[in-house]
Amino acid sequence: MAQRHVREVYVNQPVTGKRKIGSQDNRVSTARYTLLSFLPSIALQQ
Repeated sequence: MAQRHVREVYVNQPVTGKRKIGSQDNRVSTARYTLLSFLPSIALQQ
């Protein structure tokens, strides 16, 4: 579920000359979605 959303973010990201900034933003968003996807399972385990 989270991976599908991240994939959409990658696809919707406009291709510009600032590729470094774009990849950095994608990395941050990927980490954010990964944390959001793992938090419920961690809460359930506790």
